[in-house]
Amino acid sequence: MNPGNSIVFDKVVFALAGTKGSGRLVFPVGEVSPFSGQLALDSASAETLLSLAIGRSHIAYVELGLPVLANFPGRLKMEVGALSLSERVILQKAAFELRAGRFETVFDDFRAQFGAGKVSGSLRVADTLPRVLEIKLDAADVALTQLFAAKTLRGTLRTTLALSAHGNTQDDLLASIAGKGTLVLTGLEIDRLDATAVSSVFASAAQNAPDEKKIEQALATALERASLKVSKLEAPLVIANGIARSGSAKAQAGNIEILLSGSLHIPKRTVEALLNIEVTGNSSVRPGATVRWAGPVEAPERTVDAKALITAITLRAIERGGQNINLQEDRAVPAKKKRQPAKNDIESAPLLPPPAIVAPAPQPRSQN
Repeated sequence: MNPGNSIVFDKVVFALAGTKGSGRLVFPVGEVSPFSGQLALDSASAETLLSLAIGRSHIAYVELGLPVLANFPGRLKMEVGALSLSERVILQKAAFELRAGRFETVFDDFRAQFGAGKVSGSLRVADTLPRVLEIKLDAADVALTQLFAAKTLRGTLRTTLALSAHGNTQDDLLASIAGKGTLVLTGLEIDRLDATAVSSVFASAAQNAPDEKKIEQALATALERASLKVSKLEAPLVIANGIARSGSAKAQAGNIEILLSGSLHIPKRTVEALLNIEVTGNSSVRPGATVRWAGPVEAPERTVDAKALITAITLRAIERGGQNINLQEDRAVPAKKKRQPAKNDIESAPLLPPPAIVAPAPQPRSQN
């Protein structure tokens, strides 16, 4: 006990459930007063730290228990060497201030590194029924290879989010997440996705009759030739009922237009992304293709839809068929002209019969 009537634990060193820590804690003696201190942990789980503020339940659909910090007000500065959000996503050198009050707990001034990127934000938990969460998150220069297991996707991500959630169970909280934000992808590279594949297949099919199977096979082969590279894509984010959706991000190079959109189902941990390639131009026929990724976040399945390309090739064949018919009509052999008779072939009109000679009537005899 020191002169300030507080119990001080200085240079504390401990190990708990595989986590090593050290720090300093100060507890006032007497009436309930806020504690204070600093703690440094070599590792920790974000789920465990969050359970201090919202309570805990071993089953996701069962009501959360009483939070540890519900009636334990204080202020604690914390540092965590490795803070795990999931098995794959682990933040390094996390630092924040934990403020526990009578009716709320706040994780404020949060900062951490994620590979070469940075993450910052805050979390407020209202100790009410149902629990209410308010989240602010900023992430910059985060490598996509650290977020997703697929090595075919490269680039960096920057996002800003403002979220809220409410519920009495973990399932309720996840299913109620709502908010908005922005998403920016820089230096995006996707393997096996040559942007010129659609235009090359469309051009090579000019001399052949449309064959759906051959077109699909030709497109799949053409896509494998190279990677798609886009310098920057930007889109708004809308989150409702635990599902985050992005608006369409657009990029264009010459006559090739790229549209990318996606969604993340947070409770189910599934993702769906659509990338549309379309060849623009003055023609009414616009060939295109859609590449779709869908499934678990860790390993979504990729499929290719060539319907737009097949339709464009078919329409072009129909148009050219109509043009050929018109051309054939224009080139039709002209009607045979009636033969003009020669001068010596002129037919004479039939001769009239010779005039009959009528003898004069005899004169009557004179009476003399």
